[in-house]
Order: sequence, then C-alpha cells, then structure tokens
Amino acid sequence: MSTLELNFDFAEVLREHADQAHALQKELQVGVQALAASTHAHVLEEASKKLRSRHQTYTKATSLDRIADNVWAITLHKEALWIEDGMPAHSMIPALLASKKAKTARDGSKYMVVPFEHAKGPTQQTTEAQSITAKLRAELKTRKIPYQKVERNPDGSPKSGLLHKLNLGGEQRGATAHNAPWASPVLDGVRIYQHVIKGQNGKTSVRRDIMTFRVASSKHFGLKWNHPGLGGVHLIDDAFKWAGEHWEKEILPSIMARYKK
Repeated sequence: MSTLELNFDFAEVLREHADQAHALQKELQVGVQALAASTHAHVLEEASKKLRSRHQTYTKATSLDRIADNVWAITLHKEALWIEDGMPAHSMIPALLASKKAKTARDGSKYMVVPFEHAKGPTQQTTEAQSITAKLRAELKTRKIPYQKVERNPDGSPKSGLLHKLNLGGEQRGATAHNAPWASPVLDGVRIYQHVIKGQNGKTSVRRDIMTFRVASSKHFGLKWNHPGLGGVHLIDDAFKWAGEHWEKEILPSIMARYKK
C-alpha cells in the first residue's frame, strides 16, 4: 500500500490571527478538504493520461479518506503497487501456477490454461495487444467474418456457442536465441463464441468473445512467460509535489487574502 498523507498544523497562523481564529480555522479546514479532493482528482486524471490497459486497475485501487481533522490520505492499495512502483524482469510462471485454476499433468508438472481476450476496447489494451487486434480484424475481414457484429441464423435468431476455429498466423513472440519460441503464432487457435445472456430485467443480449488460449507450465520456467520488467509511473510521488504547490500558490493565498490586517 502506498499513501499520500496531507497533514496540516494551523497553530501558528491561527495565533497570528487570534481575533479571527474561529472563522479562519473553519476556512482552512474547508481548504484542506478541497485540496485533498483536488489532489485525488489530479491522480486519477494523470492515470487516465498515462495508463491504458492498466488504467482501470489503478483507479479502482485508489481511495481518498479522511483520517482526522485536517488529515486526509490518498491511498493506492496493494493490487496496483506494481503499476506505481514498477517491477523487475521476472518469470510469470510462479504467479500463474499459484492460481486455483492450475492443474497437475500426468507427469507431475503443473499447468494453467491462460485465456487472451481480443475484443476489448483500445483503452483496455496495451500497444502490443492493439497491434494484434488490428491484424485479427484484417484477417477476419478477408474471411467475411464480423469482428463485433452479432452473427445470426437464417431465421434471424443469434447463433450460439463456438462459431469459428481459426489459425490466423502472426509473429511467434519470444522467438530468440535465448528464449524458446511460443508453441504457435500469436493468432493461431483463435476461437469466436456467442452466447445469449438474460439480464435481471428479463431482457436478453448477445455476448461475443474472441479468444486465444495458451498453456503455462512448470516445464516452461526460464523458457517462456518471461516478463521484461516495467517502469513505475510514480503518480503518488508526483501528486505530493503537486499538492504542495497547489496549496501554497492557490488555496492558502486565496484564504489569507481575506484575513490580511
């Protein structure tokens, strides 16, 4: 957990304006609350500018809380610390195989089937994922298969279940002298599904999923599923500096201007 704490002591300024201390203290408290809200909004705004696929994870893990009088905390919870602080290069295998969905093969090795969703919006995808999606859409177009449009039966009802199994090629990620290639090109094994879903209001809708599935195994350790590492965004650190400047240059002067002797 990473926390930016805004803690203000107004004792000195209140002594200097003892005759108006009560009213001034109230205004300063309101100013601190406004600063906390503005700083929280600033963190979220910077996250929307600088993060794409990680944006939702970061914002959901960010909270604003009142700790005490004149004390506010903006907290980034542990599930998003890897975005704030970054992470070193590492194998993804241990984390994947720690999942409850991991299974044990006959030879005793552990494995996990990892799904990749290719129908997400651009803001939920990394630059690499967007490139893969662009190739996918182009390949589907040549085969006259819609990317998002619902496919229907001759009677107009939506088709349901597994509609297409496709091998569309693409690059073999990680195929270098020091890193064994993936078992298949990135867009081999594409599966397109449609499902009719009934909502709580009784209305039905059609969900369309475009997926590929890859296997992560304990036998792949050191060969595949190696993460190159990631630099931190340090939005909480930057927000601390921003908050100090915003208080000193805008909020505090606007309050004190009304209390000059």
